[in-house]
Amino acid sequence: MERRLAAQRPGAGGAGDAPAAFALEEFLPHRLSVVSARAHRLFARAYADRAGLSVPEWQVLSVLARSGDLSATDVARQAAMDKVKVSRAVRSLIERRLVRRAEDRRDRRMRRLAITAPGRRVQAGTMPLVHALESEMLGPLSADDRERLRAVLSRLDRHLAALGADAAEAADED
Repeated sequence: MERRLAAQRPGAGGAGDAPAAFALEEFLPHRLSVVSARAHRLFARAYADRAGLSVPEWQVLSVLARSGDLSATDVARQAAMDKVKVSRAVRSLIERRLVRRAEDRRDRRMRRLAITAPGRRVQAGTMPLVHALESEMLGPLSADDRERLRAVLSRLDRHLAALGADAAEAADED
């Protein structure tokens, strides 16, 4: 069953309504994108300086460190990453011997990725930095604000998934 968004429903925003001035800087998707981009740049610099990693490389290492052997598709799904970014990150990590690729024992057509011992050391070595940067980034928020932010983001994420946002992303990749 396809959900119909309020903006798509007949009668939404009637013809007699005067258009309001649109303030992009107040539009929630834009604000989330700006905050995300700033956080991404902060962490990207730190990962590059500390471990010579890009953000996608660090994400792949972190998923594999937590979940064990996975296909590249599973890594992309778990990290909510674009398959092309995962592929590039995996290629670089394999060249650096931080990740290895092996044939799946049950399905020889499938390739699995696994973090190597050096990869695990690199990923673990970034964790103090990750926690410190996250703490610094959330510095202006009280402990209650931080918990509310996590809860609100989780609720919003679940709602967007229910609206079909994940299906829209999969269609964009095709």
